[in-house]
Amino acid sequence: MKLIVRWLLLASSLLLVAYLYPGVTVTSFGSAMIAALVIGVFNTLLRPLLVLLTRLVAELGLSRPARVLSCMGLRAAESPARSKLVPFAPDERATGGGRRRVVDRWLPIFAWREDEVWARIHAAGLPIHDAYVVHGMPRLSCALCVFASRAALVKAARANPDLAARYAALEARTGHRFRKDLAIAAVVAEAEAGGEVGPIEGWAA
Repeated sequence: MKLIVRWLLLASSLLLVAYLYPGVTVTSFGSAMIAALVIGVFNTLLRPLLVLLTRLVAELGLSRPARVLSCMGLRAAESPARSKLVPFAPDERATGGGRRRVVDRWLPIFAWREDEVWARIHAAGLPIHDAYVVHGMPRLSCALCVFASRAALVKAARANPDLAARYAALEARTGHRFRKDLAIAAVVAEAEAGGEVGPIEGWAA
């Protein structure tokens, strides 16, 4: 319940910012909810990393800021937004004031094609997540991703019926759709109806 309240408060804050500052545009409350979800996921992933880095630096007892190299598996081919990144750059947000740490971000597989990634995985004999093997997803992300195609969401709803039902219940309570062009209730109905799911395309994030 607290998570939902924080989500709604963040979405409302985005609408307030858009109202106060003409240069910021939020078209609807639904759009604000999506933006708040993306921000929340990003902060959830980043905050534990920053806490860990701060503790490590404190334990080292250095008289200077620690140099940290953050390696991430982002690739240019995954989305237009990621293609604008650079393979190596300072991570200003993770660095903060720079008193305790200086963080650089390295994307070692930035230029790899998808077939090169799979070739390396198979050559190393690594296990492959069920999202790819069992459910035929083109990428591993949130179970019900706001960026996913309809076909991907239908498959995800079949694989996670309880979660999809909770999303649909939230839609009904708030009166807002999961996405501007699609309601999770419609996805759940299609998933429960059975039948063939069309080809699943990758999606940008």
